[in-house]
Order: sequence, then C-alpha cells, then structure tokens
Amino acid sequence: MNKFFRLVLLFALLLTTAALTATEPVLRSETIATVHIDAAKIFNFYASQAKEMVKPENADKLAELEKQFKGFARIDTNISDFFRKIDDFAGKELFLPDGQLSFSIDSSLRPNLSFKAKVKPLAFLEFVESITGKITPHPTKREQELVEFTLPTPGNQILLSIRPEGLFMQTQNAPAESDPQGRDKWADFLSKAADQKTLIAAEIDLNGIKRMVAGKAANTQHGVCFTNLRMLTAAIEMYTMDKETPVKILDQKQLIADHYLNSELTCPNQGVYSLLPDGEVSCSSHGTIRQPSNTGSDKTTEAEIPAPYKPFENFRLLIKNDQATAELALNDKNLAEQWSAIGKQQLLAIKNMAQSQMGQLPESERQKGMKMLDAIKISHEENKLRVAVEGLDEKTMLSGMTGIVGAAAAIALPGIEKARGLAQKNACRANCRMLMGAIEMYELDTSKTMQTLDSKTLEDGKYIKKQPACPEGGVYHLERDKSGISVKCSVHGF
Repeated sequence: MNKFFRLVLLFALLLTTAALTATEPVLRSETIATVHIDAAKIFNFYASQAKEMVKPENADKLAELEKQFKGFARIDTNISDFFRKIDDFAGKELFLPDGQLSFSIDSSLRPNLSFKAKVKPLAFLEFVESITGKITPHPTKREQELVEFTLPTPGNQILLSIRPEGLFMQTQNAPAESDPQGRDKWADFLSKAADQKTLIAAEIDLNGIKRMVAGKAANTQHGVCFTNLRMLTAAIEMYTMDKETPVKILDQKQLIADHYLNSELTCPNQGVYSLLPDGEVSCSSHGTIRQPSNTGSDKTTEAEIPAPYKPFENFRLLIKNDQATAELALNDKNLAEQWSAIGKQQLLAIKNMAQSQMGQLPESERQKGMKMLDAIKISHEENKLRVAVEGLDEKTMLSGMTGIVGAAAAIALPGIEKARGLAQKNACRANCRMLMGAIEMYELDTSKTMQTLDSKTLEDGKYIKKQPACPEGGVYHLERDKSGISVKCSVHGF
C-alpha cells in the first residue's frame, strides 16, 4: 500500500479506535477541554464525495485533479486509489458513524471519548489488523460483538471497547457522573453543541490550564528548594563537625569561603533561607523539609502563573452549516483591540498573497478557498477577540474546510521551502565547522598534515562520533591556503 494512503488510513483508524462511551463524556468542573463533532454528517458527506469521484464518467476529472494535486503538494500519491479506498471502506459497513464524536479531558489529564457508530466489532478489528498487523497490547476480549483493550498509561488505566453501538474510551479511575458545578460550567457550551446546525464545537478552559500549569510550576519550584535545603543542612553539619562550633546564623558566604558550598543557593520562588532556633534550615516561601508549605495547592497566585499564559481566559470554536466562529476571551480589553487590528492587517495580506498562490490549486478548490477567505471577518467585543466565517452554505462549509487547508498550504509552501533550505544550510555549516575542529585536533595530536578530507580516519580516532552528511547530498572536501584550512561543501560552499 502506498505510504501516503497508509498513513492517512492509519490516522483515521487510530482516531476511531481512540474513541469510547455510550453516554456523553463526563463534563466536570475539573474539565479543561472538550470537543463535540457531528461525525455522521461529515463522514457521510465525504463518503458520498468519494463515491461520486470513483464513477467512470469522472475519470478524466479525477486524473486532472490528481495531476494538479501532485504539482501543488509535491506528494507521490494516487488520489484515485485514495478515493476508491474510502468508498470501499464505506461499502464494507464495518464502521459507519451515525452520531457524535465527543471528547473531554480534565486537569488530571484523564480523557473520556465516545464515537457513536454502527460497528461490526470483530470484523472491524480484523480489518485494522490486516493493515497494521497484530495490535499491541492484545485485546483482553475478542468476541464477535465486543472487543476490549486495557491501556496502561502514566497515572491512569484506560478501557477501550468496540461495541455495535460505537467505540468508547474511558479512564477507569475517573468519576462516573458529572457534578452539578460541572453541568453549570459547561451548560452554555453543551447547548451550542446540541444545535442541529453545529458540525464541530470545541472549548478550552484556559483559566483551568493556567491553574494546572502554575500548580506544576509551584511543585517544581518546591522540589528545587527542598534540594537546596538538604544541601545547606549537609554543609552546616560538616562545618559544625570540622569547626566544633555550633552554627546559629546561616551565612552562605562563609560556607562558600570554607569550601562547604560551591556557590550560593537561592530559592526559585525568591524565598529567603534562614536557620531556625532548633537548627533546621527554613525557606520563607516553602517552609522546612519537616513542615513544608506552598506546595502547589489549588490556591494559585497570579505570580505563580507563567507570563505567556496570563492574558488568556477561554477559547471556543463553533463550526455550523453556514458559519464558523472562533472566540478568544482575554483579561485585557486593550489587548483584544490591539490583536483585532493586527489580525485585520494580516488577513488583508493573506488575501493578497492568496490571489497568486492559489493559482496552483484546481479551479474549484481555488474558488472555494477564495470564497472562504472573503467570508472571514475579524472583530472584537469588550475582552473577546472573534474570528468568524459567515454567509456560506452547508456544502461550501464542509468541502471548503478542505479548500481552506489547501489554500493555507499554498500560501505556506514557499515559506516552508525557504525555512527548510535555511535549516539545511545551517546544518551543513555546522558539519563543516565540526570537521575543521576535528582536523585541527587530529593534526595537533599526531603531528601529521591531512591533505585531503578523511572522515573515516577522524571517526576511527574518535575526533568525530560519525561521518557527517550534507542534508542535500553535497560532498565535503578540504582546502588549504596561507590563512589555514577550510572545509567546503559542493552544494552550500563555506
């Protein structure tokens, strides 16, 4: 099977095989992110498109599309075969989405995912195995109507089950029911997700993520501080034994001068170290080893939140039949206004670039992409930054998702190619410098002059770990002149 199709198909299968619970994912007050997708509508649309494209009367159209795609994306693939495989998979009726794909994750990183579908569990598993080989870990249950996996993960154990009504994944140690606070917190989101026009609804509680990150940072700081307290305690004990004089005041400069410390130790949270009357070393921020404090509790202070996270409060994405809205809530009205102005400028620049860049796309996809770009509006209201796509029909929204991705790729490709070329050039330059240094050390050690570049000799002499290779296939050679030696690449020079 073509590698590209294999990757695409495996991704799709992994997405489905990651799914699972016959009920709505648990949404609790601790939930930090959730997404609901009308998988049935999206699957049926693309399955019908594939069925249409593989018809004999569309062969010329498909061949032209493939020709244009290969020229644009530079991927050696077979679009005709790709559409046929989609149509074939749908025809087997092993896995037919007939409802929502819903996902949630909480601050303890416990996932809960469900994918409503009509499934032939054992036949579907066998189909997956025919592509991927035997799956590890092996299923704990392998029956006609039920396939189950137990997936051990750090801190959690996940139950993955495939049933006739869908695929389900549930963290086994997670609470079984949502709490009232959680229902209130996510009530507005769930009402939007339940709308029949909604294709995709996603929300991220950025405030919750901020608290989680800050808590982890606080715990890390506490661990570093504890290490410092232990080192200070050991230094004081050794000082007391050697000097036979009890230490009453912590003086790190004296401990450094007498070589009991290499350098001054500081608390990562700007706490002050001191010596208590009982001889225990204490930190004004984290306490002592026996009586610690401020260990990353739920009461997160503003100072503990990393600066890049501070402006953000909430993010919501809604994609409907005729519109899409991305809304970012900030804690600064002025910042929302500034970002809105910058966004409008960038959008105008993108539209101008797209006029020329999307000429590489098939005409139908180019029109979809341009139509969607023209439909994009950026605005702000109070502390909310909003990006909306409005005034499109359902077919354009569904198929246009593909078109806009293609448009973005067309715009990005030149920049990607430039960045890739620069990265390769820099990597090659680093290789040249490494070889020059290795040659100089070789000649100093052996008193021999290397007239031509001999990477194997340098590797055998442990002057380099392995023979370097130019990312673009260039050949390295050694040159000498009055100023010294230089290593050059046949592609990049230097």
